[in-house]
Amino acid sequence: MSTRLLSVQGKIHELSDDLESHFFVLLFEGLHFVEHTKPYAIDMQALFDQATVDPKTGNHSGGQGKVFLYSNMFDLMNRELEFTSKPFTTLIRGLYRLFASLHDYHAAKVKGKVPDPFDVNNVKKLEGCLGVEALFDEARQSKEWPTKCDKVLDQYPPTKHLNSEQKDTVALSYLNQSLVPVPSSGKRKRESESGIRRSTRAKRSQVGPYQ
Repeated sequence: MSTRLLSVQGKIHELSDDLESHFFVLLFEGLHFVEHTKPYAIDMQALFDQATVDPKTGNHSGGQGKVFLYSNMFDLMNRELEFTSKPFTTLIRGLYRLFASLHDYHAAKVKGKVPDPFDVNNVKKLEGCLGVEALFDEARQSKEWPTKCDKVLDQYPPTKHLNSEQKDTVALSYLNQSLVPVPSSGKRKRESESGIRRSTRAKRSQVGPYQ
């Protein structure tokens, strides 16, 4: 599911939610079955399955792992995580930048701030699927796709199937702090959060939406 459908109670379902959901399906399958530079180094449960239940209302919510991915993991998604298939890497990075902008756009709105023009431009690309279609068209036209099946054995099998060495390396480079529910009376605090976000925004603005 999309980040905002998971985290915002009563959110109205929009086209952008379906587009983001498809991005996460593509990322999930790629991390499992396309060879890449981060096998066993990403906390898949925190990213894809994080959920909490409000003990008072029984309402389910989630998405904190996805929020963390957008807010703090620019280097992972745009530099460190690289698939052996170059067109697939380009596609995943382009989609990530679009939906990171969508996240930042709504985060700014919630805080009563004016969204960054870079994020506004990317959000417009999600209207009517235009930006997503452009990224897929670019990927399909690439001449660098492998000519033979490049599927690999599951790089993130169920934990019970991991050997001892794999268990020791899971999540070493992903989350440096535990994901906890955001208290209703305040926000989850992170060290130097404002500095991280300023740095992330500056880095995003240096990269074109389809590069």
